[in-house]
Amino acid sequence: MSRNSDVPAESGDTQTRAHKGIAPIYRHLPRGPHNLNPREIEAHQRARIHGAMVEAVARAGYEGVTVRQVIGLAGVSRRSFYEQFANRHDCFLMTARSIAARELRRAADACRSEQAFTGRSLAAALARLAASAGEQPNAFRLVLGESLSAGDGGAALLGEVLGACERMIAPALSGEQGAVPPGASVRAMVGSLHGMLAAALRERRGPAGEVLAGEMSATALALRVPSRAGAADELASRLRDRARRAALAASTRAVAPAEPDDPRERMLRSALRLAADQPAACLSGPEIADGAGVPVDAFLEAFPNRGECLEAALACSGERLKTIALRAESAAADWPQAVRLGLAGMLGHLAANPAQARGLALVAHRAGPAARSRSAELEVAIGDVLTRGGPRGARAAEAAAGALWHTVRQALIDGRQRLLPAFSDHLAYAVLAPAVGPDAAIAALRGPC
Repeated sequence: MSRNSDVPAESGDTQTRAHKGIAPIYRHLPRGPHNLNPREIEAHQRARIHGAMVEAVARAGYEGVTVRQVIGLAGVSRRSFYEQFANRHDCFLMTARSIAARELRRAADACRSEQAFTGRSLAAALARLAASAGEQPNAFRLVLGESLSAGDGGAALLGEVLGACERMIAPALSGEQGAVPPGASVRAMVGSLHGMLAAALRERRGPAGEVLAGEMSATALALRVPSRAGAADELASRLRDRARRAALAASTRAVAPAEPDDPRERMLRSALRLAADQPAACLSGPEIADGAGVPVDAFLEAFPNRGECLEAALACSGERLKTIALRAESAAADWPQAVRLGLAGMLGHLAANPAQARGLALVAHRAGPAARSRSAELEVAIGDVLTRGGPRGARAAEAAAGALWHTVRQALIDGRQRLLPAFSDHLAYAVLAPAVGPDAAIAALRGPC
């Protein structure tokens, strides 16, 4: 039965005056008698607010968004906003979750349309995601990129989204013998897909759907376990052996590295430790100095402000990681061994230095534009080091970097950072298989590391 009721006062002159200078991007609901019930009005407002959040983030990034911008773009009242969301952060997370749920549902439908979990079903799911990313790049940038700027809640949400992708994709990776790659390898592969899609979205002109879908499908399907007898058992055995040795090493590793004698180095470490436990914007110079055991004057002589100190700490941590990868490249007999040595070395370093791991994988994305820019440059640099010695596929560097950082982020979120070295050969398999094939990648795991 139709119902006549007034729409909440959110349009007309009152709304225009409240958000002067921000033009709404949606038509207002009609005022006066209409056939919409309260639930329909609320759902309509919520959809407009979600759309406004996507537009606001596209214009200013997560950190630059305000509730005023969102309600102005949505054409709703402040009261209507707070009836549905606790604050800007809550609205961002609910918007990201809504977008992710919708797109994963569409991808799953495309996957099921092929009737069986095969290479074709996987290609269909990835083609749907790539096409949607081309059609609504801002929505995908919000979920796949800006989520990392939204604190631990945003990082956890991105982990949930990629975890859902793992569960959707894994069955399609089973070989003729029914064997599926080990879970950590699938996780690394999904990280590769995230790295490829996020890189395409950063290009701003939007990803080319068919081309990108083909590149992503080839990367994912390369992880399928070969059908030859014993391949699945050998892969599982190699990965299990590496994980066992890494776990043993973790159990005997020192709890924390010794504090350096250099005061500047101590301040850099203090900034990372503090930023790991609180928002970067809440840091202060005296707090960093106190954590380093140095006078405040010494901090002020070394850094103009706490932001410069944190950025320097992140840059220094990134250079150390890059150096590890470069040394592995120089020491290895061939490219596959360089990949294994580089990943093992970097994950071992991050496991032994959890503040650096959290700083590079999480804090850098929420510590301002300069830190984010350096983080993106580091990802490119490490991806290049890991892939430049082998056959270069499309977006190979971005895929390698995506696999690495998704694995690190999830270990941090799960509280398993000390076990990071256990995943090094899973990562190596995910990097090597698309370039040389799964048989050659399994063979490469036989060598020393």
